Amino acid sequence: MNVHVAVDRAIGASTRWLQRKLPPKTDTLHLLGSYRGRPLDELFPPPPAHPYVETRDAPPVGPLRARRLRVASAHVPLVEPLARIYRLEQEPLHMFHGRELTLSGHRTRRAIVYVHGWMESTDLATEALLAPVVAWKLDADFFHFQLPHHWRRQIAGSRYNGAHFCSADLAQTCEAFRQAVLDARTLLSWVRGLGRYDEVGIMGISLGGLITQIVACLDPALPWAIPCEAHLDFQDLLNHAPILAEVRDELASFGMSTADLVDFMSALGFDRLEPAIERSRMLFVAARDDQFMRAEAMTRALARWPGVNTLWVPGGHITALVRLPRVLDQVRRFVDGLPRHGEATP
Repeated sequence: MNVHVAVDRAIGASTRWLQRKLPPKTDTLHLLGSYRGRPLDELFPPPPAHPYVETRDAPPVGPLRARRLRVASAHVPLVEPLARIYRLEQEPLHMFHGRELTLSGHRTRRAIVYVHGWMESTDLATEALLAPVVAWKLDADFFHFQLPHHWRRQIAGSRYNGAHFCSADLAQTCEAFRQAVLDARTLLSWVRGLGRYDEVGIMGISLGGLITQIVACLDPALPWAIPCEAHLDFQDLLNHAPILAEVRDELASFGMSTADLVDFMSALGFDRLEPAIERSRMLFVAARDDQFMRAEAMTRALARWPGVNTLWVPGGHITALVRLPRVLDQVRRFVDGLPRHGEATP
């Protein structure tokens, strides 16, 4: 076992320990029929034309000027019991918080919306470490937001960030995915509406990479999308990802197998997703020893979408992140080499 595999497995074991501290999840398998047979535009509706957004100046983050963003989430759960709970008890999910970070004294015509990973416990690392590197390397203004059930969007009963995003409560998990996709599209739409940028792309890592892929299948206005360490093979994720071991066991206790989950994810529309942008405008970044998003599953997922670009890097799901500055150099060459959006790629 190499160090990359060992680190991923250690993270998985610690996550399972955390998850066992939570009360047992509610069995919501009986609610899943509400999602079947719906068209994609109901499962993943478009963002509002004019979202409610509050902005406020914030202290600079290193070399970056900062503005706080507070945005109304247009999400409406499809399952009535969850819709009622959402309206009455889950106020933290009604708004989402984010930041606009721009290099001081520098104007750019490129912006990037960044989607963070599961269980990230603070935006400090994103803003202090990642944002300056991305902004400088890609010559882009940096926008990011908090996913449902993370940071200030945690609901009652959360013991850690993301506790209610990916769990054996599948109805709640479905709604978390639906809301994350809609919130990302809302922020993208708002940033475009500022009129300052020629291109507004999206990038995400891990769970953020999953959201990035889904958005790229719904938003034809994207000039490019960079999903990192992510694929949509949920069967492989549930079968093999160390970080989902406790979820796997809880679902089994409810009588749901991985085959049942695949059938449900198909009903939710994931097998109908196809890129809404030219595939040559997508760059997947994958880690060779990733134990969460395994290389074998990544290879199969990429084969479904021939024509997308792939950058393989050494390391596991966690350790590959140390190579991010070098990866961003290649991402910069990729986005710089694309024709303007609306022009055909060669």
